[in-house]
Amino acid sequence: MERAKTAVSRALRPILAAFVVVSLNAASPEVRGAPPGDELAQALRGNVVSIIAEWQNGETHDGFGFIAGERDGQLYIVTANHVVRGALPDEIATTMDIEFYDRQGQKFPGTLLATSDKSHDLAVLRVPLPQGLPWTKDVFSDEGAERLMSVWFVGRAGGWYVPSTPGTINAIGLDDKIAIDDLNVRVGTSGAPLIADSGIVGMVVSEESGITYAVSIEFIKKAFGYWNHPW
Repeated sequence: MERAKTAVSRALRPILAAFVVVSLNAASPEVRGAPPGDELAQALRGNVVSIIAEWQNGETHDGFGFIAGERDGQLYIVTANHVVRGALPDEIATTMDIEFYDRQGQKFPGTLLATSDKSHDLAVLRVPLPQGLPWTKDVFSDEGAERLMSVWFVGRAGGWYVPSTPGTINAIGLDDKIAIDDLNVRVGTSGAPLIADSGIVGMVVSEESGITYAVSIEFIKKAFGYWNHPW
């Protein structure tokens, strides 16, 4: 039997349950009716990083990324390739500063790894895990994206913004790209996680004529496996 679209995966239920308990104790009646995807997006802000990439000519690109895995005290961050690389092979940002939600105001230098996929706008950064930094594992959806699924994101204008209303998945292409209506992203949101009730289902990469595009979490997971990165 097909599972309901709003089902929350077992791995995420304890996370969401804890967040809901805190919210119900302090929130207004309006907030108490928030959908699980909105609550989950807010709960996962600790996994999301702000990225400021500076280029040799002094130009900067702002974007976001999120933690995909950890190995030997190093966090592996997935982000949009165009945030840290240009159109030509030698166009690469000279510095990439990473800021964590729980370490706002502190900049951590990231290392851009050679592993990338330009066709899917996918890049990977590595940064030492700050001591005591909280982040949540097992947050990726195992249900996949579906048409008419409600989705949120974390990250806009350099802050850990979560929209109050979701976008809606319109289509999933054969190239693992997800088209979303009414997600209300802005320039600088690239690399932000796309979040449904069941967990992270993709990564935001672009916006064109009011339609937001994301690459699926299934493709990102497959790429990380091929590159032997932790997941």
